[in-house]
Amino acid sequence: MTARQPIRSAGLCRAAAIVVLAALTIGAPVKALHAKGPTPTPLDQIAISGTPRLLVEKPGGAGYDSAWVIFRTSTRMQVTRQVVTRVRDLTGRSYGDGGQPNCIRSTVIGGAKVVRPGVRYRVEFFVRKGRAGPATRLLATHRLIARRHVVPRGRVSPPRC
Repeated sequence: MTARQPIRSAGLCRAAAIVVLAALTIGAPVKALHAKGPTPTPLDQIAISGTPRLLVEKPGGAGYDSAWVIFRTSTRMQVTRQVVTRVRDLTGRSYGDGGQPNCIRSTVIGGAKVVRPGVRYRVEFFVRKGRAGPATRLLATHRLIARRHVVPRGRVSPPRC
């Protein structure tokens, strides 16, 4: 029995080593794909479709103190942060709207202090190569009238498309 124990444990070690090597071999490319993230849309394929909307919360309202630029793109974007909006020298961070495929909501933090409902503002749309970095290319400029975003009582929710 003692002569077979080393063989049995060596067999188990060999099987465990094969399983570990297989997991590492298969897992390495999968991990590399996850680290890379979604592929940015080429800049020449990004376009604003339709008329964007500029919404603003009442200062001291539901707690956002923000203005929002809601717009649609002509193509579905995997990296929504490629589009950056600017209203009165404040830049917004763009988020995808889960319910609408081409809808993007750009949140301008502090916008409620400088954007007033009923006033027309110039909204600029810039694009960049990826999710971060300088937004160097001007995509479009729209003159939009700010509308008040009314949140139902007791709820805190940003506007939807």
